[in-house]
Amino acid sequence: MAVHALRKQTTRKRRVCASCGTYIEKGSVYWSRNSSMGDREGRRVYGFFSTHPECEEVVHKMGIGLGKTKKGMSFPGWLPSSVQDVSEIPHWDTIEDSIQRRFKRVVGTKKKEPHLEYRYYDPETKQRSAFRATLSTVEDLVVGP
Repeated sequence: MAVHALRKQTTRKRRVCASCGTYIEKGSVYWSRNSSMGDREGRRVYGFFSTHPECEEVVHKMGIGLGKTKKGMSFPGWLPSSVQDVSEIPHWDTIEDSIQRRFKRVVGTKKKEPHLEYRYYDPETKQRSAFRATLSTVEDLVVGP
């Protein structure tokens, strides 16, 4: 597992948070991450994610996702199905009110896990092949049964 690039930046367009599924509005600060993990056959699976800084912090503290590192999550977790009650969120009382409202809307919902884009890279042919999958599907591919 490797985090190739983890940047905190300001978005110029509206994006979807890979951890909570809500929008990261234009002009907001967010984490942009390019990361990879080896699959069961030894090939690298790459992922490209955008997350709210608050979601990144919660996901990191709860250990949700694949490939947790000191820099952050390699493949971020999906908060709606991982947290059933907002009181499970670490340091809930210290979170800003506007962010608490977003988490209250998201946590405990039956929101489907998104299909994100992942890629394989073949170093011999220099070809990239992309596929869309949920993090749960990728977990089976990377971690194995």
